[in-house]
Amino acid sequence: MRKLCSEYFYQLEKLRGKRITAKMLERRFTNVDISHPVISSPDLVTRPFKPTEKTGHITNITALLTYSNVTAFKTKYKNGFPCFYCNTRFDNLEILRCHQKNHCKENIMALVKKKYRPGRPDCLVVYVEVTDLKCTLCERSIKNLNALKIHLTSEHKKTMYLQYTDRVIPFKILGAGYMCQICNFYFETFGTIEKHMNTHYRNFVCEQCGAGFIAKNRLKIHVYNIHRGVGVFPCEKCNKTFHTRNKLKVHFDLVHKMVKKIQCPKCPARFAYYFVCQKHLVDVHGMIPVKYKCNVCDKAFTRRFHLSNHIKKDHLDEKNTYCQLCTYNCFSNNELKIHMAKQHGEKLFECSVCEKCYSSQKSLKQHMNIHRDTNKQEFE
Repeated sequence: MRKLCSEYFYQLEKLRGKRITAKMLERRFTNVDISHPVISSPDLVTRPFKPTEKTGHITNITALLTYSNVTAFKTKYKNGFPCFYCNTRFDNLEILRCHQKNHCKENIMALVKKKYRPGRPDCLVVYVEVTDLKCTLCERSIKNLNALKIHLTSEHKKTMYLQYTDRVIPFKILGAGYMCQICNFYFETFGTIEKHMNTHYRNFVCEQCGAGFIAKNRLKIHVYNIHRGVGVFPCEKCNKTFHTRNKLKVHFDLVHKMVKKIQCPKCPARFAYYFVCQKHLVDVHGMIPVKYKCNVCDKAFTRRFHLSNHIKKDHLDEKNTYCQLCTYNCFSNNELKIHMAKQHGEKLFECSVCEKCYSSQKSLKQHMNIHRDTNKQEFE
């Protein structure tokens, strides 16, 4: 019977769950002619379908995975990259790409729905490797994912809901590292480029510091780790203070509990910091020092941290370190310390002998001379 009059049933659906009055029925059906049945046909004008956000994302993800040669995976774990279709993990994306050629792409929408059934639409994220990106319908080479969306909708008339934010995040292999498909910057590790992609896909923005994130669950983790209980948290062992509970926990684990998570691959030695482990490998086991090169200006650094800071400061102009007391933002924690000392009078440099605090490293060094002179006099 639904085929007889689509408008009649449309009005009935709008009344579902409501308390119905005579006036409401009169207002709804005054202009609806139900005396002569209308047979449904392809030419019948119907109301446009408005999908929910989750349905829109599932449709978009399905189209991109079905009609292209992308290699789909979820975020990398310690033991490799998990295949999006079967969860088997592989050491690198090249092996995963060969593996996915054996997967059939007939029921991808059902698979996407199943994977994200427990999740909310703001948590949907799929990673794809896009080296040599092609449309599998016509074998045309495509520059990037945005061009693929336009191509699929305009050339092949595929349904996509482009009003929603991107949840398919592209990565590209380049040599032993990864290149951002959007800004063409090169990264040594997957972890660094994964964090970098938040700058391009700012789907959810932190209200407190302006940092952007791909998915809402990552924003929640950021708020929990960085902004939860912002204040003064003293260490019960050494009386140092920290602005967040997370920073206090990291300090306590490394300094007082001496947690050493990184093990030398050549011997049983363990280290708290990766760069200390690298120095150990060079000094003790004779390994060649690791050099992290910038692909923009060819500068080289002994620590990945220094390379990351160099790229942020000199090439990307990313100021992601924020002052909690004003609108100031900068490139690094050291710059923030200087700002806190100058503008807010905080004394962040503590003497290890008498626990006096100073607003600059220079003042602390001058103070330490007093203890050296005292020690000399006692020795004499």
